[in-house]
Amino acid sequence: MKNQNKMKNQMKSYVTYFVMMFALLLTTASAAQAANFTVNMDTDLKDLVPGDGICHAAYRTCTLRAAIEEANALPGKDNIGFSQSFSAPNALKTIVLTLGQLEIKSEMSIYGTDARKLMIDGNHASRVFNVTAPQSHIYISGLTIQNGFTYTPEFVSCAAGLCLVNGKVFLDRVTVRNNVSTGVNPQLREYGGGLANYDLMQLHNCTVSGNKGGVGGGIYNKGQMYMDNTTVSGNIAGWGGGIYIAGASSPYNPTAFLMTFNITVSDNQAQTEGGGVWSNNAFSFTPVNTIVAGNVAPSNNDVHGFINSQGNNLIENRGNSSGYVASDLPNGTNPLLGALQNNGGPTDTHVLMAGSPAIDAGNDCKVYASINCAPYGDDQRYIGFQRKVGSSVDIGAIEIQTQSAAVVQIGGKVLKPNGRGLNNAIVTLTDEQGISRSAETDSNGRYSFDEVVTGKAYIVKVETRQYEYDSQELVFNGPRDDVDFVPVQR
Repeated sequence: MKNQNKMKNQMKSYVTYFVMMFALLLTTASAAQAANFTVNMDTDLKDLVPGDGICHAAYRTCTLRAAIEEANALPGKDNIGFSQSFSAPNALKTIVLTLGQLEIKSEMSIYGTDARKLMIDGNHASRVFNVTAPQSHIYISGLTIQNGFTYTPEFVSCAAGLCLVNGKVFLDRVTVRNNVSTGVNPQLREYGGGLANYDLMQLHNCTVSGNKGGVGGGIYNKGQMYMDNTTVSGNIAGWGGGIYIAGASSPYNPTAFLMTFNITVSDNQAQTEGGGVWSNNAFSFTPVNTIVAGNVAPSNNDVHGFINSQGNNLIENRGNSSGYVASDLPNGTNPLLGALQNNGGPTDTHVLMAGSPAIDAGNDCKVYASINCAPYGDDQRYIGFQRKVGSSVDIGAIEIQTQSAAVVQIGGKVLKPNGRGLNNAIVTLTDEQGISRSAETDSNGRYSFDEVVTGKAYIVKVETRQYEYDSQELVFNGPRDDVDFVPVQR
């Protein structure tokens, strides 16, 4: 009992540290001067002179690989974004890697445009991302990691999507799909199809689907991992079709564990045991408000081994697993999940069907053991989809909305006095809660915002150095492409 209490207190400390660490990562810069790079080409070319502070793969060309090479060579936390051409309304960009995996070796943030619009593709020939950045914070958002491939003729390989050897990685609104890790024996020691973690990793609003590996088809974890508002679906492995949690620790972590809050693990398959989750010891899997259901294996369909339940979980087929508490739904409970598909938002999800026992059956306390008991914001689908609707939060990655939240695209033009479009103007959209996002006008003066929730009030304003524009307060009841701005005379 003494050791159990020590472990619980240690995990509380880890969660508190984890949340604070990534809040700090997103709100502050490193003491060293941060560099900002803008990717403007979807080809795969190296940087000409890494470390000169200029992302330059060819004449006026900045590729993702070149930007990462520059960030690796410079001190401090560097930022990588994408040009307007990547975020245009109908833009669909795939960066196919022809020069092998992308190596991340220092602190950086990669801000993608949208996981449905920006794909980083391993070309079925190499891993997509390999992270060896001790003590560094890596933030990746708004993109899809796909079609990675690793083959090891010897004994051990690491995930084909993203392999975290050391460092601290935060994936936000990211899809990891169709990555394959294999070897001489496809069931033996190919660690993770989509993701492998040996240090510290967080998944927020992510989907891990359609990956294959020997141990952990979707995710192999031998470090410290935290997941919330995330879906793990349709992955295949020898052991742990969706997730495999190693009992032994890695050199970078004295205690290996996975903590999950409002995630859904479904439709995964293992060829031996643990179709959904394989857990190796009593404290390695700590779920809250988590669904593990509809997975397939010859033995222990949904969970193999031990869990450290913190309540309000729905594990449909417990098999030989133990460690449940009274607030967990009974063994055999069917969550009534829909198919994995686009239910709104940047990543695919399983919707709860009408009458699902997971509806209003969750715990409103988001953080482990009531460290900070507070209602959630949004579900996995992000803006426009409240996490708490009804008496309590739902179990799983998404929340049934009492009224389907319609999201639309709105846009328009920013005009000069002569009626022509003004490029590089900053247009800001602010909702009723004061949350803002911005877009930059293109060469024709056009701008747009996706996933604008109907029936709510927004303030739209324009900032330029040349002209002055009145802001507009609007309620959108459908798509709009005519929210134009003309200069005013004061």
